[in-house]
Amino acid sequence: MILIIDLIIIILLGIIVYQDFKYRLIHILVLLFIFIVGLLRNILNDISFFNFLRPALFISVILFFLWFYLIIKSKKIINPLDKHIGLGDILFFFSITPFFTLKDYIIYFISGLLFSIIFALFFKNYIEKKMIPLAGLLSIALIILIFLRNLFTYNLFNFY
Repeated sequence: MILIIDLIIIILLGIIVYQDFKYRLIHILVLLFIFIVGLLRNILNDISFFNFLRPALFISVILFFLWFYLIIKSKKIINPLDKHIGLGDILFFFSITPFFTLKDYIIYFISGLLFSIIFALFFKNYIEKKMIPLAGLLSIALIILIFLRNLFTYNLFNFY
């Protein structure tokens, strides 16, 4: 059953990769399905239903400080969704919270952002819109983690 759920997650993440790279948009239902499937996976693994709250609180704090930094930088109150980060990226951060413990979510978050920066540096001439497909890149990283866990029974993170 867990293998079927992992396959569903990989398909949903693949949809995010496609949508984010092609349209720079992500349909909210895909993100909602990922979150629900993550909660279902936790229930089947006898993991607390509320496990996602600590990573969600972490990402909320990070986003608050990002907003605060942008206010100080621009010297006025701004909406970071206008130019700095997409709503789909933010919702993606929240939709994957059921898959990680807090410590592992922080590691995934930081390593995923570093991966995105490296990608942007190498492919900056090929990116049509000057926007990085962050959710798509982080989805690729999560697909790789799922494959590693299932192929080698090696859990790099405490990834549920």
